[in-house]
Amino acid sequence: MIPKSRVALACALLSLAAPLAACGSAADTGSDAPGIAVFLSTSANSYEQAQADGVKAAAKKLGGGKVQVFDGGFDSTKQIGQIQDAVTSGRFKAFVIEPIDGAAVAAPLSRAADQDIAVVCITSACGPDTTKIDLQFPGQAGVVGSDYQKTAAAMAQHAVDACADVDPCKVFYLNGDSTFPSDRLAKDAFAAAMKAAPANVDYVGSQDGKYDTATGRSVMESELQRNADIAVLVSLADQQTLGAAQAIDGAGRTGKIKIISFGGSKQAVEKVASGEWLGAQLTMPFSIGQTGAEIAIKTAQGKAPEHKAVDATTLAPVEGGLLTANDASGFEAQWTS
Repeated sequence: MIPKSRVALACALLSLAAPLAACGSAADTGSDAPGIAVFLSTSANSYEQAQADGVKAAAKKLGGGKVQVFDGGFDSTKQIGQIQDAVTSGRFKAFVIEPIDGAAVAAPLSRAADQDIAVVCITSACGPDTTKIDLQFPGQAGVVGSDYQKTAAAMAQHAVDACADVDPCKVFYLNGDSTFPSDRLAKDAFAAAMKAAPANVDYVGSQDGKYDTATGRSVMESELQRNADIAVLVSLADQQTLGAAQAIDGAGRTGKIKIISFGGSKQAVEKVASGEWLGAQLTMPFSIGQTGAEIAIKTAQGKAPEHKAVDATTLAPVEGGLLTANDASGFEAQWTS
């Protein structure tokens, strides 16, 4: 995900003009029957577009009907309004939603389920406890999500491993956006893991990179002024990691700071393959969208999906989800930063 852009602004203007206006395409899968509504946090970047493409692929394969994509513009209130309007329209038999605020959307999604709409949440959970990848509101058809606390703890352990031969080993965490519930959970989980780390690990703190290359660069430049001898950088998003790497290069520290990033974008995979970055914790947006849509479509068709709750980490072809140079040469990324 990335911050609001001109595309998101355009979507907001369109939503004022018509309740069901959406930035994105309505893919015709050969059926005039009620179709699938895809609610994204934003549609202005490759990650979310890959999720939508996965939904469209599943709809085409399973006869799921037309797919319409709604851009939430990182605005939970707007996303809730889109859900309500989509329910009222009667045009959809299935919802696939990437929630901006998982707790806030649970009630309107439950009302959608009451109208026999198959609802599947993707990327993160919907409900009162976004740390649990399970069904949390009445009638929910499924969830394909990441446990951000678990992901952050795993990345913290990778940082500890990277510190094995360094004493002291300064670790800096570049968070995503602390206004997002998932990112707050990740930041807190990372800090807790660092607190329990061996004595040689010196956790110097965290700042938000805002899923933005320029912000990531600026934050890292400032951090290197405070802690020029950082040994490990862990970042929650490839977009901001690319900026942080630019700052590291500008400071003459390339090759001296081990970089671990969350995302698995094309750029990240190339950096890992070349040895510039130590590792990339993978996320598979096309597979997430496709799997979520398969659950929703099968449920709407009265069929039983193989699984209703799927840990998105298991969709990665690498055990544990961490891509290293040993695996990168044969890995094909599903999105670009």
